[in-house]
Amino acid sequence: MAPQKSRYTILIRNISSMTPKSDLQREAERCGPVLAIAKDPKHKEALVEFKNAGDAGYAYDKMHGTKMDYRKWDVSWATRDNFSDFGWKWTEDADMVSPPGSYPK
Repeated sequence: MAPQKSRYTILIRNISSMTPKSDLQREAERCGPVLAIAKDPKHKEALVEFKNAGDAGYAYDKMHGTKMDYRKWDVSWATRDNFSDFGWKWTEDADMVSPPGSYPK
């Protein structure tokens, strides 16, 4: 069975360890309101949670292949395992209408 994918959160891979979280935030907010961003410099990836599923979909398409700090980003939908890796709680299910806001403070 394929892993369950988020409707609000994307995973960005191949981020430079030199890229600050604020640059990720600025780039993501071009696609829509962002609720949370978590960056893991060790694994060179980040989770970005959007307020709206449509904005997340737009970001998924628009941000894939973005070049920043000599790196080309690989964007995919975040999965339950990605949430766990970042210490976020997965709260999405088929009946949810609003975004989970499941990130740690």
